[in-house]
Amino acid sequence: MPSTAHQEFISHEESWLLRTQLINKLNYLNFLDIPLTVRFQHETLPRTLSLSAIPEPCQNGYGFYRWSPEQNQGSIPPQFKFQDILIEDGNHLIIIRPLHHRWDSDGGVFELPEQGQLLNERTSRRYICSSEVRVELIQESARFTGELIDFSSSSFSARLDLVPPQSFAWIDPDTPVHLIMTADHEVCFAAQCQIIRTQWGAQTGTCVLKPLKDQSRRFKPKRYRSQRQKIQPPPSLIFYHPLTGRLSEMTVKDLSGSGVGVETKKEQESLIPGMVLRKARLVFAGGSIFDCCLQVIHTHSVSDKDSEIVNTGFALLDIPPEQHTRLLALIYQTAEPNAFINHTIDIEALWRFFFDTGFIYPEKYIHIQPRKAQIRSTFEKLYTGHPSFARHFTYQKMNRVLGHMSMLRFYNRSWMIQHHAAKTNESHRAGIVVLEQIGRYINDAHRLYQSQMDYVFCIYRPENKFPSRVFGGAASAIGDPHICSRDTFAYFHLSQKPASQTKIHQRPAEHEWRLVPSNKEDLAELTDWYNVQSDGLMLKAFNLTDDDNDIQGLSEEYRVFGFRRERRLFTLRKKGRPVVVFVANRSDFGLNMSDVTNCIQVFVIALECGTTNLIHKALAKIMTWYPDTEIPVMIYPDSSAEIIGLPTEKKYTTWVLNLNHTDRYFEYFSRLIQITKKLTPKSKEPNISTGSTN
Repeated sequence: MPSTAHQEFISHEESWLLRTQLINKLNYLNFLDIPLTVRFQHETLPRTLSLSAIPEPCQNGYGFYRWSPEQNQGSIPPQFKFQDILIEDGNHLIIIRPLHHRWDSDGGVFELPEQGQLLNERTSRRYICSSEVRVELIQESARFTGELIDFSSSSFSARLDLVPPQSFAWIDPDTPVHLIMTADHEVCFAAQCQIIRTQWGAQTGTCVLKPLKDQSRRFKPKRYRSQRQKIQPPPSLIFYHPLTGRLSEMTVKDLSGSGVGVETKKEQESLIPGMVLRKARLVFAGGSIFDCCLQVIHTHSVSDKDSEIVNTGFALLDIPPEQHTRLLALIYQTAEPNAFINHTIDIEALWRFFFDTGFIYPEKYIHIQPRKAQIRSTFEKLYTGHPSFARHFTYQKMNRVLGHMSMLRFYNRSWMIQHHAAKTNESHRAGIVVLEQIGRYINDAHRLYQSQMDYVFCIYRPENKFPSRVFGGAASAIGDPHICSRDTFAYFHLSQKPASQTKIHQRPAEHEWRLVPSNKEDLAELTDWYNVQSDGLMLKAFNLTDDDNDIQGLSEEYRVFGFRRERRLFTLRKKGRPVVVFVANRSDFGLNMSDVTNCIQVFVIALECGTTNLIHKALAKIMTWYPDTEIPVMIYPDSSAEIIGLPTEKKYTTWVLNLNHTDRYFEYFSRLIQITKKLTPKSKEPNISTGSTN
């Protein structure tokens, strides 16, 4: 079979290797079982027969080789005469023209010349596939399979096998094909390709293909992209190449929370846009290791005074969440040394910070004081145990907390932003830095499956100026409830009543009413009603739709880390029709300072005659599930609380952002930050709290 592996060498520059160097090269090939190529030329026709062989150990002037198993070579046809021996050496080709040569069905022996020719400047290095890489070629619904033979950074050579009734006539070389490569039963490359040349046989054939695009696009482009940082000393990217199976190491040029950039010499380039590295590692000085899955996005050549350099960019496809958080902490601190993610904090210093800033104000402290031991225990586990569902962001100087904000995954794919506070009398930047930091984290993490982040939300009091301006202002600026929505609840505390007062079927007039566990039909009714009422994101973010309402997996995750997160759904029905849906959330006291994570949410779908009395009774019955003597209740819509006759202590706005549209939020946020920075005086100010759930 004619070789395609040596047609891209150009003898712009040649040099020579001594016999001793040739011997060392042959022994190197033998040590790693790397084949060389033995070429035979037809006596009268322009045909070349190229056969693969493995060299034997060499220590004198004679070299030996044995045919590679796949050759299955019985004899060389008599019309073919020996021509030369070729050795691929990176971006070079070594040509050996022996003084004497003989061969048989097992292999051959040759006398080494005094010198071997070394051809330089190959347009692109070709790599032999040492591991099995299966290929699929699809064109106009016809599917052909085979194996990858070799490749360069710009093309592939593949062998295809026919399966009756297939014919190579089915393949139109002038029409693009879709090429899929798999290694270890996983797709490692797929792209539209153009057929460059073919050589078809009766049952097998070879073709050379070139990708149509010089870059790949994994995600929808964003205006507000991750910020790349140069790390010193630079980390290394280490991976097993999916097509050769060989270990590769590259120096990282720059790094962000969603991608990696490396720099290599052109002759070392072996990566192709679209290629997936499923088991890559980022290794930092000191031994920090981050396991990840990457995809090649682009390769760009840059002229250098010494040689041509290739910059390769990767998109981060997957990484364990705890490793990603550590990686982001390292990257962010490079830009802002005082900014920390999930940093171990002196809990006593954190409590001092919350009281000094007024985040825990007198009214709030009176509420939490009877259970201060519980809330201290909760925070100890949150801030020292680093559970997978929690993140905290701090701005610290001299081991003192000056700014704080945190996130909590309280629903399957929704994270709550909470507990924002800052000591602005000591640092006018602290509050802004942690807010920017949490925004960068969301922007870097939300596309990763393991981050479980489709939505972010916060629950704040409308009169609180800071969250109303940041979050409420974003909702107003965006003006689309499918991207960013707000819903307002009435809030009050309900006291536990004796069990004798909780029966819901006390009077004959109430026989039409029933309090039952919610089913899919109830949640479908709730969704339709909410879409008319608000048409926002809250029910999707809170897993309250008929096709997404199971949070058992999340509850188990909380339990593993020693926390509680449970939920029960009830529906108050009249004659089988849902009138009110109750969502009973039960969690550890202190997960949220206002206890909105340990409350009963009430969705009043319809106000019927007799509803008020039955809602009171239903709340009393549901409250028996809680060990507390008092529990927060949140009524939606807020206007229904007054009609029902329930007391309203305060109101809370629930803000939700769909993270498929982060650009819209960051466009508003960046303008707001610029204005804030211009208006913020650099002189000392009183401590302020901007708690999003005060």
